[in-house]
Amino acid sequence: MVLVLLSNSVAIGADFKIEKALWKAEKSLLVVKATADKGQRLRIENAYDSAQVLKESKLRKETLTARLRSPEQLPCRIRVVNLTTGREVEKDVMSSETKQTPEGCYPTSDSEPAVNKAPVANAGVDQQKQLQTGQTSLTVTLDGSRSSDPDGTVAEYIWSGSPDPADIVSPSITLGEGSHKLSLIVVDDEGESSASDSVLITVEAAATEPPPVNEAPVADAGANQNHQLSVGQTSLTVTLDGSGSADPDGSVASYQWDGIPNPEDTVLSDVALTEGSYEFTLMVSDDQGEMSVSDSVWITVNAASTEPPQTAAEAHASIVVYEGPSTCISCHEDQAEAMHGSVHYQQSGYTLNLTNDMTPFSSSGLPRAGERGDGAIGINTYCGSHLNSPRFTCAGCHVGNGRFPDSELPLDETARQAELSNIDCLMCHQDSYKRFPTGEFEPLEIVEMGADGKPDPNLPPIVRTGSQGIPVVDPVSLDFEFEPADANSTLVDLGGSPMMQDRVSAAQSVHATTRKSCLNCHAKAGGGDGTKRGDLSSALIDPAPSIDIHMSSGGENLSCADCHDAGGHRVKGRGLDLRPNDVAEHFTCESCHDQPHGDYSNRNGSSRDKHATRVACQTCHIPTYAKGVPTETNRDWEDPHFSAAACNGRGGWLPREDKALNLTPTYHWFDGTSQVYVLGEDLADYPVTVLEDGSDAITLGQPNGWVNTQNAKIYPMKEHTSKSAVHDASNSLIAHSTFEFFRTGSFDTAVQSALEQTGRSGDSYSVKTVHTFQTLNHGVEDSSAALECGACHASLSGGPLRMDLANDLGYGMKGNEAEVCTQCHENKGGMSFTKVHEKHVKDKGIDCSTCHEFSRPERGLNANVAQFVED
Repeated sequence: MVLVLLSNSVAIGADFKIEKALWKAEKSLLVVKATADKGQRLRIENAYDSAQVLKESKLRKETLTARLRSPEQLPCRIRVVNLTTGREVEKDVMSSETKQTPEGCYPTSDSEPAVNKAPVANAGVDQQKQLQTGQTSLTVTLDGSRSSDPDGTVAEYIWSGSPDPADIVSPSITLGEGSHKLSLIVVDDEGESSASDSVLITVEAAATEPPPVNEAPVADAGANQNHQLSVGQTSLTVTLDGSGSADPDGSVASYQWDGIPNPEDTVLSDVALTEGSYEFTLMVSDDQGEMSVSDSVWITVNAASTEPPQTAAEAHASIVVYEGPSTCISCHEDQAEAMHGSVHYQQSGYTLNLTNDMTPFSSSGLPRAGERGDGAIGINTYCGSHLNSPRFTCAGCHVGNGRFPDSELPLDETARQAELSNIDCLMCHQDSYKRFPTGEFEPLEIVEMGADGKPDPNLPPIVRTGSQGIPVVDPVSLDFEFEPADANSTLVDLGGSPMMQDRVSAAQSVHATTRKSCLNCHAKAGGGDGTKRGDLSSALIDPAPSIDIHMSSGGENLSCADCHDAGGHRVKGRGLDLRPNDVAEHFTCESCHDQPHGDYSNRNGSSRDKHATRVACQTCHIPTYAKGVPTETNRDWEDPHFSAAACNGRGGWLPREDKALNLTPTYHWFDGTSQVYVLGEDLADYPVTVLEDGSDAITLGQPNGWVNTQNAKIYPMKEHTSKSAVHDASNSLIAHSTFEFFRTGSFDTAVQSALEQTGRSGDSYSVKTVHTFQTLNHGVEDSSAALECGACHASLSGGPLRMDLANDLGYGMKGNEAEVCTQCHENKGGMSFTKVHEKHVKDKGIDCSTCHEFSRPERGLNANVAQFVED
């Protein structure tokens, strides 16, 4: 395949400098940015204390950025050491607020002088030479240029050996056959000498056999290319690719291109072409000066189409190389900018409908679920928190390509493009898309299963290496990257199933979001298909009408975006157990179905549209949940089970998961706002729910609203229980490391890991049951399957009721029957609820507050009790 690159993609030497050394006191964040040539290795350190290394990395791009939050020692000055060239640059750290040296930085130039560190001699790599026929000696150049001084400069080079070399950085000496050991000592600018370092030069006798005949190299000009100009474009830049050329007994030393226009003689050569067909030829020479025969490539540039692309396939057919999300962003920057602020990318957002205290706050004054989009405040009844687990364990389903999102787009254009290119469009716009971490991996050790089926740490562990190990992330930013999981990815080494097409065809065939592209992630929340939500599973990709009439191709055939699209790549809708919102709008069924039954009456008790003002449509139209795919009802972290499929096939330990099918919801008032636990909060502020077995559970996700709350409605709910560790001293939850549990099967190890990472090693903890409510919004059935009135009203029921309206939902009377009735008349008794309700509400228009603890002012009933008192 020929790589087609833009003309500005050819590497240009970057200046070695520090672009930024900035202290952001309001975020307790030190940001250092340095530039150098790609491939060079840089180390960022404290200029006055080189033991404090902020970051060291080989440059994949021309910029190295270190972000250090709340450093134990804030440097006053930064040094960047180019470990490839030996060059160093320094820059003072500036406060973003005062533009001066930050207060409290250390050490300063006025501090106690540092003890001089000895230089390090490097006599170079050992060399092996061979004399030519008739030759008795040859000249060898020694190389001490890699010697260095950690806190100064090398001032003097002292070589010794036989013969004795000149005392310069790279002396030349004449050597005969044999082994020659030469030593080097260097002296720094403080007069301190290094330890000695040696180099061994071996000179072999001339070969007695004649040298082999050199074979000619083979030129490969690449595959033919077809391109099309865009509307208004008169020329484009095409890259000729000679990288397929080879030499069977050496290496290719030079490239010679020929054609019109005449390309540059490099392995990758850019040419600007207008409409037409062009032939270019390539000849290469090897390291012995032998030249190949020529090879040709044809480049065809077609005129711009006069018609705009009619389909997504036509619009994306010009993609011949997929270089990650940047390929999409080059044309869709506006869409990426809109997505940048979304919950899908940031993994957090404004918590407009959360009523418990939220910190930290954004610069706008609105509460946010975490800074930099990391959502680190979150914990629920299904998992611990990614706060104390490796990044890759939770990042897989968010649309970021592995790097932490910046909460705001950078102003610098280069940084801005890099940030937008972290938004992986294929996550939502390609049904078949899969991805896998790329880069370096470190070994993973998994505790082996014992004879009792439980983890046994005394047995030799299961060791995963290579791509079966753990992706290595940046030690400061915690960033890593994904790659498409096609047949060329490291996923294949793991034994996983790659996506059905290569990355280029996946990019060419992108499409609007579908149920499948959304459910690729949302159906598997909590670790498995249907596990978490109860009303979202793979069954909704194309459900039967009895599972969901809205999404069924035999019903309305709606996509997720038909209901949830809020415009601007934002989504409306929120379950009560979720913290952030993309938009402030409360998304309800009334958005499409306003009084759908056509029978509204403020007095008639059987009016369904009157019921709909206080009973959510879902209550009657989702009679059961977990249809087709079971959902989890309880998770027990103290009962581990080994799964060979865990962690993308690496294998690992999972908690016991109790699941069930076709469940009946519970019911609760919900006004669109809720209280959801935030890490660090005192659990004393959270309600306790009595479970069916009579035990208590702390409710982490609680809907707000009651019978007398304006806009509150009765909703169907899923309930879920689990176990969590509670820090005894603070009475707050501990975000146990889910990764350590997957690795060891020990809940205690997972908790201890979290305590250690948060500076609380050794603190005591208790294990308690936690609980949450979750709204059910999907799985709407046809009206013929809706609940009948008798499912909830005793006077109409022939069997058990779904809900206790009087005792659980606030519809009980405000006193005993005799007390309530005698407000207006003597207790007449003997009348059914239906007759009493019709007489008081339907016939006389008496407001609910006359007999109950709530009112219904929107129905225009009469709340004046005195008017009804009999003489």
